[in-house]
Amino acid sequence: MLNSLRSLLMPDQIRLIRSYLILLAVSGFCEAGTTLLLIPVTQSLMTHAYDRLGSWVSVLTIAVIITCLLRYWQTVRGMRLSVVVLRTVQSRLGQHIVRLPLGWFSGEVSGQVSRCATYGAMGLANALSHLLPALLSDIAVPLLTSGAMMLLDWRLGMVALGGAVGVLIANSRISRAIVKGEAPSHEATVTLNNRVIEFARCQASLRAFCLESATYAPLTQALEAKNAAGQSLLKTTFPKVLISGLSVQFVFAILVGVGLLLTLSGGLGVPRLMAFLVLAARFSSGLAMLGARMGVLGMIRREIERIAAIMNEPTLPEAPRRKNLIAPGAISFRSVDFGFHHGDVVLHDVTFEVTPGSVIGLIGPSGAGKSTLLKLMMRFYDPVKGQILMGGVDLRDLPTDQLMDQIALVSQDVVLFAGSIEDNIRIGNPDASEETWRHAARLARVDALVARRRHGWATQVGEGGCQLSGGERQRIALARALLKNAPILLLDEASSALDALNVAAFQDVVKQLRGKTTIIMITHQLETVMHADHLLTIEAGRIVERGAPADCLTSRGYFDRFCRERRQASGWRLTA
Repeated sequence: MLNSLRSLLMPDQIRLIRSYLILLAVSGFCEAGTTLLLIPVTQSLMTHAYDRLGSWVSVLTIAVIITCLLRYWQTVRGMRLSVVVLRTVQSRLGQHIVRLPLGWFSGEVSGQVSRCATYGAMGLANALSHLLPALLSDIAVPLLTSGAMMLLDWRLGMVALGGAVGVLIANSRISRAIVKGEAPSHEATVTLNNRVIEFARCQASLRAFCLESATYAPLTQALEAKNAAGQSLLKTTFPKVLISGLSVQFVFAILVGVGLLLTLSGGLGVPRLMAFLVLAARFSSGLAMLGARMGVLGMIRREIERIAAIMNEPTLPEAPRRKNLIAPGAISFRSVDFGFHHGDVVLHDVTFEVTPGSVIGLIGPSGAGKSTLLKLMMRFYDPVKGQILMGGVDLRDLPTDQLMDQIALVSQDVVLFAGSIEDNIRIGNPDASEETWRHAARLARVDALVARRRHGWATQVGEGGCQLSGGERQRIALARALLKNAPILLLDEASSALDALNVAAFQDVVKQLRGKTTIIMITHQLETVMHADHLLTIEAGRIVERGAPADCLTSRGYFDRFCRERRQASGWRLTA
């Protein structure tokens, strides 16, 4: 377990855990040693040696006090250490996740990350503060008591030692079997977590297309699969746990039987038999608890390995220092190929140059690779082949913070954070003055939105902006991007949810920024496309047309078809 913890914790924390384990071992053996003092106390009581009884009781009292103090010290250190470890694991996990390539998040990882950050991290903390102390005590007591039985009678000691070793071996195998059988239950739990998150996020669609959203089939199936996996785990572990408990009772019965036989044959006195029975009871209770705790420890170790697996996921290589940009706002793609999976190429030999301050329109059918181009510009992924330069510097040579300083994004799927309208705008530049952020809001027509709200700029947008319409969220996102005042503005269908009046305002923003900010926009609106200085038409991951809008109209290619279809659609009318 310590090997997995090395990737989660700092070296000084690993040293603290080692010293804590030493303290646990000392505390456990002191507790076991206190148990051994019951032998002379019991013998003195049975032989009526009351003069020695008082001395042994005094020694026993001192040992109990020392054990209690050690246990208190160990408990306090364990609680403090568990809090530090919990905070460190969750913090490092979060810091690592934000540096992973976005491609890692393309699968269903929400449930896995959620489980690791909560159940896994809490399991590790509980193991340090509660499980390991009890486990080491349960190991120390059988070992020392079997040694003490050797002193009473070597035959009793051999039976106890053999029984302890046999139970430990059996429990170790049972623990491995339980951990192995827990894997399907874990997978079912992760899937259920994903379905619950999906169910909560997609309520609008569920209510639009389902008679009863509570009967959402994927969630129901995930619940059934989780129940089935839990029942299967119970069926496989219950017999093993039962066997573990019965084996301990079997060893205890053998010990008692051997002790009685030795007493009846005269090989063991009654006082020693009574002391032996006290030790045998403590011996068997330690072994009984040991089996259950080893199984729990095995499952916690598996959770730690899952956290370590996330921490071992490779991050995008990070440049060590900031670079001097030769031409801020300039973008260059040089023979870029890209695929999300090995052998699956989405972009093919993409080459183009963007001069600072120009307005570039990306058009093409859905799935052609337009949004992927923007993601490559933001270095959500690295190209498989070729080179992407920003400001004359390869993206891979720019630190993430410097790269993000160059870019502002407004996407079709706007993300707002729980808080006020003002809070969400000021994210673009928290240090901006009130005059500056209000100016950005006016450019994006957010002031008209605020004027209709009773609480004005303090209006709460709700989780994910759920209290606002799609167009309102896009206007706030545009204001946020304008406030950032980055050299490059990326617009991914940023006006898709706007009405005609606000689309016109959006186009005015593009006009005002022309020559000052490099704008790269994906749009299917003809009026917006015509405001571009240069068009890139992408089909099947390749650039098939490029040039000014007027020039592309004469090529009789995709853009010409695009314009004719939009003009024809503009004449459509609804009839009774």
